[in-house]
Amino acid sequence: MKKFVQTFIVIVALVILAVLTVWLTPRTASADLFGNNSMYLFDNYTYKAAVIKLTASQSILIEVKSWQDYNDSDTITLTDTDGMNYYTSSDNVILLNKMPSRDSAIYQALYQ
Repeated sequence: MKKFVQTFIVIVALVILAVLTVWLTPRTASADLFGNNSMYLFDNYTYKAAVIKLTASQSILIEVKSWQDYNDSDTITLTDTDGMNYYTSSDNVILLNKMPSRDSAIYQALYQ
């Protein structure tokens, strides 16, 4: 009986820890395990920056505040830190997990 109570207490503690982890996880610019922009347990994809192709010869680098992809199409909506929304095909977007430095190849390619 004592072993059962100890096991029960450990399980309850683990469940509480899991709930607190999910509840306290940052909910900005992230997607779940399946690529949906939802804020649940499998919060694996976090993006801080994006390169968006505007025309054949022009692309911009933005700091991502939030993003949303859609299950029924290949479109994506990005919101930058200034509140500007970009709605485009996911083919026109490169999502980055951190803002590139001025010395990085991607930054040099955009601003040469």
